[in-house]
Amino acid sequence: EYGGVFQLEMLKIGVTAIGLLGTDPFNMVIVIGVRFAPKIELGFGFTLSGLGGILAIERSLDSAALRDGLKDGVVGLLLFPADPVAAAPQILNQLGKIFPPRAGGFVIGPIAELGWGSQAGFVKARLGVVISLPDPKLVLLGNVQIGVPSADVDEKLRVIDLRAEIMGEITPEYFFLKVSLAKSKLFKLEVTGDIALFIQWAGEGAFALSVGGFFPGYEAPKQIG
Repeated sequence: EYGGVFQLEMLKIGVTAIGLLGTDPFNMVIVIGVRFAPKIELGFGFTLSGLGGILAIERSLDSAALRDGLKDGVVGLLLFPADPVAAAPQILNQLGKIFPPRAGGFVIGPIAELGWGSQAGFVKARLGVVISLPDPKLVLLGNVQIGVPSADVDEKLRVIDLRAEIMGEITPEYFFLKVSLAKSKLFKLEVTGDIALFIQWAGEGAFALSVGGFFPGYEAPKQIG
């Protein structure tokens, strides 16, 4: 298996490509993002600063690995990373865990970097929506950052710095959504916590909602983890 990270910046346009390639048998996964400046104004304070996509052939998407990596900021690590070359070993390790080789597997979907607050950028959101086959599921990847005075300045200068990793999943059997706060602060107060929602309509059906965790004696659905 071979892996690599490519980064190029030219004329205020930055291109990042992260990929793994297996040769016996053949399989591959690649995440490509293109950032541009200045941001494109979409109206009502919303901006677009990046576009790209995810493509995996003969690989699948491991929902459990993605869910377990939320607290470590795995979505922000894979989608438009700030310094992909420096973080290359960690990025490639997570990429291999989340998109493991699987015969007949196929994953594809777009990614985008959006913002709110015009060029000041109080809110930054890196989002992706992918379809994973052959076991059909639609997966939402999200990394949302709220910063004051701006999400674009150095983190040491932010008075408010809230970072949420988001994972959503829709399959023929259930809907699952998890939001995880980590490495966040309000002034000097550290903020952490999880919110999870699970709705199952196949079989006997199930519903579970967690804000901060379940009672220790409750056996939560395995999809929540």
